[in-house]
Amino acid sequence: MSRATGSSVRPIAASPSGSRGRETMVSWAAVTGISAGRARPDLTSEHWILVLALEMQLPDREHLFVVGEIEPAWIPLTTNLHVALPEVAPFEVWGAAIITASAPIELYQRGT
Repeated sequence: MSRATGSSVRPIAASPSGSRGRETMVSWAAVTGISAGRARPDLTSEHWILVLALEMQLPDREHLFVVGEIEPAWIPLTTNLHVALPEVAPFEVWGAAIITASAPIELYQRGT
């Protein structure tokens, strides 16, 4: 799974799948879309967790970073997302809707 963290004043620190823990700093301007939804943390789990999927345009490719609520990056990312990208509503606005949504909720699409 890819991992991304972020704050309002720094770029996102991202670890692409297969990177063996190496982090790459990614500008918030690279984010092209964000969706929120639910997923099972593994194939054997019976419970669901909240997840964010961040679509990014990196210099050499497009990449999808997925961050689950069980990851350390969740709180800083959800707390600061609306600060880094003002078009995104605060977590308090969309967080509860994810729990009952039957499909992912689009939070941000560049250019919309």
